[in-house]
Amino acid sequence: MPILEEQRRQAAERKRRRELYRNPPDIEHAWLDTAEVAALCQLSRKWVIKQIRLERMPATSHGGQWWVRREHAEVVAAARAFARRADKMQDPGQDASA
Repeated sequence: MPILEEQRRQAAERKRRRELYRNPPDIEHAWLDTAEVAALCQLSRKWVIKQIRLERMPATSHGGQWWVRREHAEVVAAARAFARRADKMQDPGQDASA
């Protein structure tokens, strides 16, 4: 019986750790994980992680997961939307059909 109890204790400890690190680093800011940032920016999660690793997007690692502050992700999303709009304005061929 002691072996079974030890296994249960270890399983409970693993579950506690998973729950602890599933949450954002702090409660003072709004945090997004990489999947949420990707959805906000209309990009892939792989692209977001690449930008973080290249230090082009500020992020923090917590519990083996990258977290980005919401305001930083919104700046990236706005910049990308502006760039897309600017590209459309520079391409006169697209406005010819309108």
